[in-house]
Amino acid sequence: MKKSISINISGLLFNIEEDAYEQLKRYLDEIKLYFSGYEASGEIVADIENRIAEIFSTKVGPQKQVLTESDVEALIAQMGNVRDFAAIEEPFEEPKSTNGQTHASENWAEPVKGRRLYRNVNRKIIAGVAAGIADYLRIDPLWVRLGMAIIMFDIFISFSFSGALLIGYIILWIALPTSTDAPVREDKKTRKMFRHPDDRVIAGVCGGLGAYFGVDVVLIRVLLAVLFVFAGSGLFLYILLWVIMPKATTLTERMQMQGEPVTLANIEHQVKKNLNLEEGEEESLLARILLFPFRLVASIFSGDNVNVRVIITFLADAIRVVLGLILSFGGFMALLALLISATVVSGVYPDTYLHLFDLEIPHAMVRNTIPDALLVAVLVLASIPALFIMLLGIGLVAGRWVVHRTVGWGLAGAWIIALICVAVMAPRILVNYSQDDYYQTEATFRADSTQVVQLKLERGDWQKFRNVRLTVKGSPDNDLRLEQRIWGRGATSEQARKHAQQASYPVKQQGNVLLFKDQLQLPENQPFYCQNAEVTLYIPYGQRFAMHHDMDNILTATLSPWGYQNSDMPDNTFAFNKQGELVCLTCPAERQDNINNRKQRNYTGGNQVLNYKDFDRLKIGNNYQLTLVQGPDFKVEVSGDGEVMKEMKVRQQGSTLSFSMENGPGWWKRMKDKKGPQLFVSVPNLAGLYLSGASSANVKLDQGKALALELSGASEIEGDLVVEDLELEMSGSSEASLSGNCRTLKAELSGASELNASKFRSSHAELDLSGASDANIWVTDRIKADLSGGSNLNYRGKPTNTNIDKSTGADVSRRDD
Repeated sequence: MKKSISINISGLLFNIEEDAYEQLKRYLDEIKLYFSGYEASGEIVADIENRIAEIFSTKVGPQKQVLTESDVEALIAQMGNVRDFAAIEEPFEEPKSTNGQTHASENWAEPVKGRRLYRNVNRKIIAGVAAGIADYLRIDPLWVRLGMAIIMFDIFISFSFSGALLIGYIILWIALPTSTDAPVREDKKTRKMFRHPDDRVIAGVCGGLGAYFGVDVVLIRVLLAVLFVFAGSGLFLYILLWVIMPKATTLTERMQMQGEPVTLANIEHQVKKNLNLEEGEEESLLARILLFPFRLVASIFSGDNVNVRVIITFLADAIRVVLGLILSFGGFMALLALLISATVVSGVYPDTYLHLFDLEIPHAMVRNTIPDALLVAVLVLASIPALFIMLLGIGLVAGRWVVHRTVGWGLAGAWIIALICVAVMAPRILVNYSQDDYYQTEATFRADSTQVVQLKLERGDWQKFRNVRLTVKGSPDNDLRLEQRIWGRGATSEQARKHAQQASYPVKQQGNVLLFKDQLQLPENQPFYCQNAEVTLYIPYGQRFAMHHDMDNILTATLSPWGYQNSDMPDNTFAFNKQGELVCLTCPAERQDNINNRKQRNYTGGNQVLNYKDFDRLKIGNNYQLTLVQGPDFKVEVSGDGEVMKEMKVRQQGSTLSFSMENGPGWWKRMKDKKGPQLFVSVPNLAGLYLSGASSANVKLDQGKALALELSGASEIEGDLVVEDLELEMSGSSEASLSGNCRTLKAELSGASELNASKFRSSHAELDLSGASDANIWVTDRIKADLSGGSNLNYRGKPTNTNIDKSTGADVSRRDD
């Protein structure tokens, strides 16, 4: 048993054995006496004591809390003795104890059981996260901070993880405990990077880099100046290094910057060098002119300029407060929106709807479909990030973190539990909607040829919910015949059919009136399995009928194929002739003439001539196959399978003519084995062509105007084009093969799209390629391109002006003519 006492070295408290204390005291007294003749002896001794405290802090830990005599001897052997300054310093070796056991290495003292991750607030810039990670990995915090900056600002990389890095930093800020006495790694033989206070123009960054890499500081300054003038990145890089590089303020740090071991001999050498610092040769006039802007900036931003420091502090606080207010307000509004959504879904407001694709689904049905546990889990999953953003904003305004770590861990745990619940329960719900099937019924109603059959609509409980589609057709039968095909979804086709059978669609006849509904009758308090109905009413040829204006809520493919519009329904009587064509019996003569000019002939198959005019833009979707030529007049023809033609939808809005399919329930299942409609269009001039949904086009145009092409959804185009300018946008694995010429080509490709325009000559080309897209072009004068994400560009020609920017993974090549 030995007696120990407590001592204070540089503000750190150590327990030391009494014998070891006496030895340490004699050592320090010798140092004080030796350096007492120097002008800055107090500063020198304080710096030596700081170094001693650093070394002692590596000797103690949970397994060892008292410094022994052997620790003091090891310190003296490492630092050197004032009596040995004339001797050549030998590399320090670990002293061995008398019982044969070695002491812990002074390079890093830690418990044998492993390390723990802390936030090192003694070496922090923001929160000490980077310093803590560096302590854990036993590297300089500078490299961790530099790596974070590269990821945060997307420097030298083509992908972005800045958001993930920011979130991860904030999580570690909250989760990691702080440490003010984390061990410090020291390597006597390795340089450390500091800002050089004695070799600086602005902040000493270049001087520190020169000392670290052992090169002339002038080369570093010239390199940064060139980067600043020609690339603009030199200033950003300088400021970044200014922030993350610590300043070498003590003698110990200055020696570490030069790569010198921190010993008493080297401390004395450094002191003497500082006291006898030579000024060197006088600067030339050119050097003073070149350095003047840098020294001006240094004088403005130096620590001695109180006014600038106050302004910078005020701006930093203002930015912090404004950002905090924005985050807190945004988080609060997100929480409020989630609370309102939860209230609506819970059924407090009955006539509200969830907009999903083209459907308006009542929230009451959603409430019956999704279990309460899943709704709560989704709410928690979305609310906690919003709450975190709000608290983060409040913390920025307050200047401190306002949530206790226990609460933070609790919220993180709740979020993870909610994520697990959603991941487990959501697939079980979604699998019940993976298959669709239907059941079919048929009903007949009496028809009186002497009366006009009235078709009327009876509204259901939900004002916006529509899950019924009605088509009216002619029939050679004598009675009204109603066919119903009701669809549903389930995990299997059998379950889908069973769910469909839970719904019904009753149509009532009251004299000469048929009453339809706009909604299916569904079982109460049961999940909604996307039940919907396709209803076809067959009316005898010659039977007069009228449609109430509300019928347009459920009518489809009834009026437009014969040239009529919804506005023709009120106050008019219709009938089907023996050819199956719809005829308006009471429309005015001039109106009927216009309708006759727009009618589609032979609707059940063969070619159809559509009388559309005065358009210069085409929108083509849903697997159409287009052939487009230039001619003096407008001409539109379409052909295809009879069932496909029934689903065709044509619409003209202003100068845009659109072709699509009805896309009603079960459309894909009915159309997946059928060829899309073939479309032939002739136009005098075309301003824009938009292809989507795996459509294809063969285009031949020769016009003195600009043309815009847009392809998406694996669409294809083959074109022979002579245009003024061409603007091309491609996405979703689309393909384009072009020949001809233009003045300016502007192309934007994404999503693995491919452009083959090696036979399409352009004077100027501007391209933006991303997402593994490929382009092969022909350009003669100027090319500007931006490539990323593994894209490839091959160009033909000898442009005199070339500006190509590509990121990692992209490739550019030139092909000789």
